[in-house]
Amino acid sequence: MIWKSILTTVLLITTYTLFINYYGQSIDRTAQTTGQRNLVKAEDYLYEASDHCDTILIGSSMSERLRAERLAPHCYNLSFSGLSALDGLYLIERSGHVPKVLFVEINSIAREVPVSLDMATITDSSGRRLKQWFPFLRQKYQPVGVLKALLRDWQSGPDGTAEAIAAARPDTALQQKMVQQLYNVMRLPLSPTATANSFRKAKAYLSRLQRRGTTVILFEMPINSRLENLLAPQTTRQYADAYFPAPAYQHIALPADSFRTSDGIHLLYDESLRYSNYLHTQYQQLAHATTRNMISNRRAGYETTN
Repeated sequence: MIWKSILTTVLLITTYTLFINYYGQSIDRTAQTTGQRNLVKAEDYLYEASDHCDTILIGSSMSERLRAERLAPHCYNLSFSGLSALDGLYLIERSGHVPKVLFVEINSIAREVPVSLDMATITDSSGRRLKQWFPFLRQKYQPVGVLKALLRDWQSGPDGTAEAIAAARPDTALQQKMVQQLYNVMRLPLSPTATANSFRKAKAYLSRLQRRGTTVILFEMPINSRLENLLAPQTTRQYADAYFPAPAYQHIALPADSFRTSDGIHLLYDESLRYSNYLHTQYQQLAHATTRNMISNRRAGYETTN
C-alpha cells in the first residue's frame, strides 16, 4: 500500500512537471496576492529571465505596469509592488546576473517600506537548485494559482482585456481624495538620514554593476501634476542628481506632457503604454548619442597620434 502511494505521488509529480515544461511559457499571472506576485516575479527572474534578458527594469509598483517589451527586445520588468528599486538591486546582485542595461526608477529609492519579501530565502543556493530542477516547487506553479489563471484566460483571454479596460476607468471622486492624501504627505520633508542611507546603498549596488559593464539609466515615473513639484519629489531628484551625476550615469528627464493616474502616482493602463514608448524613444536617443561620442573620441585619438 505504501509503495502504491509513493508510485502514485511520483507519477503525479512527473506528470505535472512535464505539463509545466511543456505549457509553462503560456502560464502567467498565477499569483493571488501582492506578496505572491512579487515572489513569482523574483523567481521568474532567477530561473528564467536572467538567462535571456540583457535589459532589466527595477522599481516599485509605480513602474510595475510599464511594458518591458516596449523598452527593449529582451527586457524584464523587475519592479516590485510595495517595495523599491533597492529590492531589485539586491536580487540582481544575489543572482550573479549582470545585465547589459539597467533602468532604475528613482521615485522609490528613498521610500521607507517594511520588508515583505525574504530575498535571502529566495536566493538561497540550495533552494535555488531544487526549484531549478523541480519547477513545481516555485510559487508560480502552485496548482490552485495555475488553475485560476487558466480559467481566467479562458474567460477573458491571455492579455487580460477586461482588467485593462477596468484599469483605464478611474473613480474620479476616489482619485481626488487619494491625491489630496498624497499631497499632505509629499509636501513634508524627507528624512535626511534615511534618504542619504538609501541613496548610498543604491550607489554601492550600481557602482559594482557599472564596473562589470552595466549601463545604468535612471528615470522618474510621472505623477499627478499637483504632486510632482512638492518637497518630497523635488528632494528625491536632488539626491539622484547628487549621487548619480552625468555623464557617469545616464538620466531620462520627465516629459513635458502630463500623464493621467488612477490615484495620483500610478499610471493608467493606456498611459503606462504611452510612457513605455517615451522611455524607449529616449533610450534610443541616448544610445545613438553614446555611439556618436565613441566615434568622435576614436577619431580625436587617431588624429592626435598622427
